[in-house]
Amino acid sequence: MNKPVFWLTLAGIICLTVFLQIRFPYALQDMDSRIQWLSIVGILVYLMLGQYSRKIKTGKILRFTLIWGIIALVLVVVYSFRNDLTVLKTRVSQELFPHQGTLQGNQFRIPRSNNGHFMVEGYIQSEPVLFMVDTGASDIVLTLHDARRVGISIEDLTFNQRVQTAKGTDFTASIRLPHIKVGGFDFYDIAATVSRSNMGTSLLGMRFLNRFDHFSFQKDHLILSYSSRKS
Repeated sequence: MNKPVFWLTLAGIICLTVFLQIRFPYALQDMDSRIQWLSIVGILVYLMLGQYSRKIKTGKILRFTLIWGIIALVLVVVYSFRNDLTVLKTRVSQELFPHQGTLQGNQFRIPRSNNGHFMVEGYIQSEPVLFMVDTGASDIVLTLHDARRVGISIEDLTFNQRVQTAKGTDFTASIRLPHIKVGGFDFYDIAATVSRSNMGTSLLGMRFLNRFDHFSFQKDHLILSYSSRKS
């Protein structure tokens, strides 16, 4: 086994995992996501061990890795711009980070995620939070996990509001968010709630959607339209 390259690869995987946890802290917060990530890491380690067991020189392995990395990047870029190469930056952003949405004129467009829902990244107190847009919810609802991450003291909350959800009865606590940012829009002093149940994802309900002049669904996008920014 080529030990230097093995340790280099292992260090790269660890650095990537740390980066994902820092940049997207919500990405690995549930067990399914962790299992999927561990499966990917396991496959990568298995493939790399298979290469190293052939006693290929370090330089050749690094060249192969670089070449395949460039090929993969080119394929992603070409696929992203197969319809319109003039929107290079927008299409790359949509392919790599669909949950960030895009601003086009007076519209904020959120693409449908692979799970069939409209997921969008927002920021509360500068902390990234992954939200699911839910027209069936009336409030902005935070999970216990996200609430703790953005600095809310769970122990000081009173869960005295009984609500009915698709999963049954839940109890929530009212809070005020000093600042929330979604899609380049800043909202201040927003009423929200924290759910006591084991929700998988925080929600953006009608209280958020009503901040815009109009919203509609077009194919696989949620379109939020505005004539002037509201806060």
